[in-house]
Amino acid sequence: MENKKFVSLITKFATVFTIFTVFLLIINGLTIYYNQVKIDTETRLTHMQQINTYFDSLITQDGETFKAYQELMLKYKDELKIPIDVEGFGEAETDFYASFYDEYPGMEVGEDISYYDMSEELQKKFVIYQHEYWLYMFEQARPDMNLIYTYYVVPGKDEDEDWFIYWLIDGVREPSKAVGEEYMNLCDGDTIPPETGHDEMWYALNTGLPSRGYDKYDNEYGKTYACYRPIVMDGEVLGAVVVEVEIASVNEDILKSTARQVFYMAVVLIIAVTLMLVYINRRYVKRIKFLSGKVKQYADSKGVEVSEEIENAITVNDELSQLAGQTAAMMTEIDEHIRNIFITMNELDRTKKQAKELDVLAKVDSLTGIKNKTAYDEIIEDLEWALSEGETNFGIAVADLNYLKKINDTHGHDKGDLALKKICRIICNAFKHSPVFRIGGDEFTIVFTGYDYEHAESIVEKFKSVLDEIASDSSLEPWEKVSAAIGYAKYDPAKDSHVDDVFKRADASMYEDKRAMKAERN
Repeated sequence: MENKKFVSLITKFATVFTIFTVFLLIINGLTIYYNQVKIDTETRLTHMQQINTYFDSLITQDGETFKAYQELMLKYKDELKIPIDVEGFGEAETDFYASFYDEYPGMEVGEDISYYDMSEELQKKFVIYQHEYWLYMFEQARPDMNLIYTYYVVPGKDEDEDWFIYWLIDGVREPSKAVGEEYMNLCDGDTIPPETGHDEMWYALNTGLPSRGYDKYDNEYGKTYACYRPIVMDGEVLGAVVVEVEIASVNEDILKSTARQVFYMAVVLIIAVTLMLVYINRRYVKRIKFLSGKVKQYADSKGVEVSEEIENAITVNDELSQLAGQTAAMMTEIDEHIRNIFITMNELDRTKKQAKELDVLAKVDSLTGIKNKTAYDEIIEDLEWALSEGETNFGIAVADLNYLKKINDTHGHDKGDLALKKICRIICNAFKHSPVFRIGGDEFTIVFTGYDYEHAESIVEKFKSVLDEIASDSSLEPWEKVSAAIGYAKYDPAKDSHVDDVFKRADASMYEDKRAMKAERN
């Protein structure tokens, strides 16, 4: 009977551990799978948006050239022949410029001669050159950026006034049925009314904003997500860059990876549970059985000798006999330890708070209350990192207070400080959405993005108009009639390799403004 009870106890432990192990494997397997799917999907979708932004910057930078290429391609698409096996765009580029300079010697295309004023032959050569160039750029993006498909679409209407989508730049070449299989198909299209799906594509084309989400397709490339970014020039939506990534095979790989991890985890857990059962049986179950028997013997006989036997046994094997005492001692020790931890945590919190306050003070200009050169150096490091990640919509402005030395020498340094504070307020009011830094005695720097980036020119003009009003106010004291030169520059990939290059151009622009102010005063 006692043996049966012993086996039953071990069986119950084994059953509980087995159920727990299976449950743990299922939960961990599902968690691993869905977390990997989520992370991989988010990573891919973020990657798609970055690629779309990259193409947007390339096309927008090309400006009127790309716009002319699009219009002329749609005009001559049925007359052009581009070999399907063409590599690169060098020959077409050379042919176009050679023909252009022969026809218009000494002139520049797009400046002296409009793309639309060129002869029909030159226009066609221009379109061929541009198409081969952009086809090369889109095709290179597929292997380089791990894409399944990337292309550029243009909205229009067919003869029945139904919405029509042209694949102006198709990242996958297809032979032409009209002019021969040795030539590539150009500007293929399809009737896709807005109400028939492709919601994100039409959202981007109709609003001029990047797609809010992703259109899902199940086509010859498998199950894919498509992300759209419209190309907007002069307030007009020309078309949209489309990037597609394939999802199904990735999920299959994740499933296989999850299965392998669950299998290895199962092996480890089975071994661990087996060893744990053996340990529990030897270390505790047999001793509990012994103590249970002695307790029953004592209950039957009420003999003191049984108590002595238990005490003697526990003295030899003291884990159970010392359990209560050790638990009480452990609780006292833990309580003392927790109090020490709270004291240490409070000290750490105070230290962190003091360090944070000191760090904040170290980055604040004591006179004006704005950020100082240290804070400016930190934001420049952040901008360098953002630039390496493809974030290019930022600019730097440099403002320099005029006549500070004259104010200090004539009216005293306290009046010079008042002048610095006043020009600081004017700068901060002008660039309301951007951080302002005092990086020198009379020099201020502004790093602008977002709204200030989009309206930089009007902000600078408004800043100058405020200074003009101050200059004409006869009621102001000399140190209140603050004057400053300002210059700014936006990041230009053609000119700037680093953030410091943008600063140098802004600083040079500021000195040009200062020279102009001196010339005007003279």
